[in-house]
Amino acid sequence: ILLIVTEDKAFLVDTIKALLSSLNITANFTLHPIIKVKRNSQGQLENIYPAISEEEGENESFFFTELTLGKQITYSELKAKLVQVLSYNEAAVSDWPKIVNELQATSNLLSSIDRNITQEINEFLEWLRAGNYTFLGYADFEFSTNDTPAPKVANALGVLREGPTYLQSLLSLDHPTSDRRIELVATRLNQSSPVGYATKMDDIIIRFRNASGEVTSERHFIGFFSKAMSYQSVQQIPVIRRKLATIIEQSGLPRNSHGAKEIVNIIESLPRYDLIQIPTEDLLRMAFEIYHFLERPRIKLFTQRYNAKEFLSCIVFLPSAGLSNEIQTNIANSLAREFNGEIEYRYSQILNPNLGRLHILLR
Repeated sequence: ILLIVTEDKAFLVDTIKALLSSLNITANFTLHPIIKVKRNSQGQLENIYPAISEEEGENESFFFTELTLGKQITYSELKAKLVQVLSYNEAAVSDWPKIVNELQATSNLLSSIDRNITQEINEFLEWLRAGNYTFLGYADFEFSTNDTPAPKVANALGVLREGPTYLQSLLSLDHPTSDRRIELVATRLNQSSPVGYATKMDDIIIRFRNASGEVTSERHFIGFFSKAMSYQSVQQIPVIRRKLATIIEQSGLPRNSHGAKEIVNIIESLPRYDLIQIPTEDLLRMAFEIYHFLERPRIKLFTQRYNAKEFLSCIVFLPSAGLSNEIQTNIANSLAREFNGEIEYRYSQILNPNLGRLHILLR
């Protein structure tokens, strides 16, 4: 029997369930009432009130579950892991307002530098804050002359404040030189979130460089994109919509022509995460290759490696008749062997009566 009594906070149930699932522990029966209580300064229970009571008190979560515990873990080990993930949960929730404040401070800094360069980045940051991103942590790095980044530990927030291993994973990312003085990067970390759903975390990076193209500082906002992003039009998502506008302009197609509308439809069909990552020139080439075989589909593979270099996105276009489960499985397994990776997920979609799309993410 597992009983957890703690202050009610966001993500609590999902965090506990994700941990139990990762340990292959079966929860046979679960109850999760939220009860208003009053405690004294020593934490001793003084009273319990109905949920609708106007009496002073704090809402507490009572998480009760009956477990089938295998031999792979002891009760003391399970307790230690629960204490750890609950501390991550506490850090992420309590620091959330501070993380949002750092987002606003970053936006203000960008606006003070050059609005022409930073306007689209600022609009993207505002889009993140409008419910499209779950913020779990923040940290900023300053780079010394010997290219060794030193994180400002005092500014580490959320799970980055609580877990040094997560900070270390950010330090291991590439920090390439470039002529872009300010750069927005969205990448996926090869670490599952310790808070909420056990999905791989995303990292939004605002990168600053000096006149020599060397990285001088970075601001990291880790968390994960909302599922709703997959259903939003590309014309509503900053950064992607700018790429779309550039592609239509460079295509030479009249804006309201049939061809331009087909290009828009093609880009609308692509995974939003890939669209944030992919360079505009690569997206232009991909869109026109797809455009030219809409009526006579053939098999075509496009790959995009995420900035962390640990994930490879494979988008396969093929005749829609070839989207059987057996063929999808064979394609996914073949790509995993070819690129020496593991299948993170796969997703298929019928784009029109003739054309289908299979998306496979390899790790």
